[in-house]
Amino acid sequence: YMGDFKLPGKELRKKGINRIGNLLVPNKNYCNFEDWMAPLISKMHDEQDEKWMEQAKRLVSNEGADEEEPIKPFSYTPSEFIARMGKEI
Repeated sequence: YMGDFKLPGKELRKKGINRIGNLLVPNKNYCNFEDWMAPLISKMHDEQDEKWMEQAKRLVSNEGADEEEPIKPFSYTPSEFIARMGKEI
């Protein structure tokens, strides 16, 4: 259901409703969403850490020191995060 970002989450939860931004979700559905989302966030975190470590190892070993592009640590952008959620669905 459509709601508003300004609705009081604490009061909604007393009524069995959770707010995700401006979306209102019954508690059971929210719990299902959370159960699906938590492992995905954990997996993406692990992937991000792995890519950071790869970059750090390259930096320490001076691999890529002559490359035109500097070594950049990896992190997901909001758009990449949303795309990944879509892929997982």
